[in-house]
Amino acid sequence: MAVAEIDVLKQQQAEIQEQKRLVENRLVLVDQGQGAWDRESLKAEIQALDDENNAIGNKISEIEYTQKQQEKTAEIEAQHEVRVAESTKEIAYIFDNLDFGVPTKELFLNFTEEKAQASYEYVRSMLEAAVVEREKVSLLKIKELEEKNASLESENAKIQEKYDVSTQENGRLSLELSAAKLQITDAESKRDAAAAALEEVNKQLEQAKSWNDDLQKQIAVGASAAAKVVDVVDARQKYMEERRKEEETKPVIYDIQALDMKKSRFSAKLAETDETVEFGYLERGKYRVVTPEQAGTFRAEYLAKQQAAAEAEHVGADSNGSVAMEEQPVTVPAFQGDDSTTGGVDQTDAGTPVADKTVEERLQALELAVFGTKEEAA
Repeated sequence: MAVAEIDVLKQQQAEIQEQKRLVENRLVLVDQGQGAWDRESLKAEIQALDDENNAIGNKISEIEYTQKQQEKTAEIEAQHEVRVAESTKEIAYIFDNLDFGVPTKELFLNFTEEKAQASYEYVRSMLEAAVVEREKVSLLKIKELEEKNASLESENAKIQEKYDVSTQENGRLSLELSAAKLQITDAESKRDAAAAALEEVNKQLEQAKSWNDDLQKQIAVGASAAAKVVDVVDARQKYMEERRKEEETKPVIYDIQALDMKKSRFSAKLAETDETVEFGYLERGKYRVVTPEQAGTFRAEYLAKQQAAAEAEHVGADSNGSVAMEEQPVTVPAFQGDDSTTGGVDQTDAGTPVADKTVEERLQALELAVFGTKEEAA
């Protein structure tokens, strides 16, 4: 009966565990921003299921303990009966087999056989009773020790149960402590981000104040310096231009994804190279965010720049090779003579570049310039 009851209770525990698993899954979805369940209601339902499961576990432990105690008591009583029977047989055997030199019955002769038998039975029963009483004392001590041991086991089971409850409570408190630490870390991160944003705003205010002071000084100069006065609109345009330039220098990213539930780390793709980068919550301001459609434009511009740079590098290498191989023009010195020719070379041709001529033609020109024609040499 107890075994069947325990099986039913264990089946109930399994159903509770399955129901708890479903509720915990809903709680995870709520933490991820999905689902329309109430977080506190889910936590209360989980706690109620835990309490019900613990109550069933305690009932199972109680039934098992009661069953063990009953089995232990029955075992002790059975052992007691066996010991009493064995002791009785042992005394009877010893008494019947004592060697007095004469039969034991003759020790109790009392004129008649019947009286002797009665005396014998009486002595025997007295001895048996004495031995049984002795055995009872021993068995009672054993039984007392067994009961004490059972009591200690029961107390130990209760202590173990309290320890299990304390361990479970400690685990729950540890989870709550971890969640609180995460909330504190998230709050500190947001506080630091707010402080950084406030510092940036203060810098902008200081810069605007500086521009305003400059404008006041320029206004104070008077009409003679009116041409140098910077209008407030111009100052704002200058400020916006500086901000625009600063934004343009930032790396362009898209497809931002949170890497954890508290959103302290993010990942995104560079618009130009489509590479994945990771950054913290406070580093998000270092990037310029665009849509995936806009990212395609940046990637096309980046590829065009890369191609233009490669072509420019290729053209530069070709031009350097041509300059290295190009021969400089050779100028032939002019020698003054009496006639209108200079060493057989017309003066109009002397000193002119001959880079377009072959090497043989250049040598002939030099020979004519130095030695003259063959007729002049003769």
